[in-house]
Amino acid sequence: MTKRQFIIASLLKKIGIQRKQKRLLAAADELHLLKQAGIVLGRNVWQNLENIEYYKVNYWSIDKIQQEINVYDQKIKDIEEEIQNIKKQQKINYNQVEKSDPIVEQQYKEQKTLVDEITTEIKAISNEATYIKRSFDGAMAKLKAMTENDNINQEQENIEQLKTKFLELKNRKHEADQNLAKESATLKQLSTQLSKSKKTYKDISADNHDVMAKANQSLNTYKSKIGHLENEASNHYFEIGENISVDCFIDNDCRIAVKQQFKLCKIIRALKKSIDYNSILADR
Repeated sequence: MTKRQFIIASLLKKIGIQRKQKRLLAAADELHLLKQAGIVLGRNVWQNLENIEYYKVNYWSIDKIQQEINVYDQKIKDIEEEIQNIKKQQKINYNQVEKSDPIVEQQYKEQKTLVDEITTEIKAISNEATYIKRSFDGAMAKLKAMTENDNINQEQENIEQLKTKFLELKNRKHEADQNLAKESATLKQLSTQLSKSKKTYKDISADNHDVMAKANQSLNTYKSKIGHLENEASNHYFEIGENISVDCFIDNDCRIAVKQQFKLCKIIRALKKSIDYNSILADR
């Protein structure tokens, strides 16, 4: 509100047109603008105030705050870089597992099929050997019951054939058992390799998850500290802007310090007057 607007509003107030609520709202809006303008002014000129005695406390306080913020900023950058490196390594590990596992899994499936085939073969040999042994036992019992008039030679020949067949089956089963042991050992190695690969990836992922959780916790802590420091700095900025926007009109050093922001100082002075006008019109 300009001085002319204030005079007109004052005359309207005298004849009963006060608009008190409007004046209160205008004053509140202007107070908010005033604070923001003061902070902007202080932020833009604080570095010019090192040698002005009154503002040294603000200057060195902000300088210290900025140094602390820079330290936390660097820590945040380091942590974010670490997180990105972990994510990249996780992707590499996952891709390696994805590339190697299908090959090993296929080898495992083929080996499992081979072991199952050998096991089936051994079972078939054992069944056939059981059948032959039963036939042999039957032939021996028959031979004992034969008399001289029976065809003993033919039965003895049958028994010899059964012995030969049983011995062949015994040798086949021995070879099959050895083969099964060998192929089962290979199957176990492939199974261990698969389990180890997946376990290693899971273990690494779990470790990385813990590291990233702690890193994110540290990030939140440092960001919170920076937020607190920035609020502290804003208080100094506002204090500088509040005071130097007045001092620049009466002190040459202050005027030089705010040279590039002198228009903002004029705006702040105008806002202060407008707030006073609105407060008077609202009987505050």
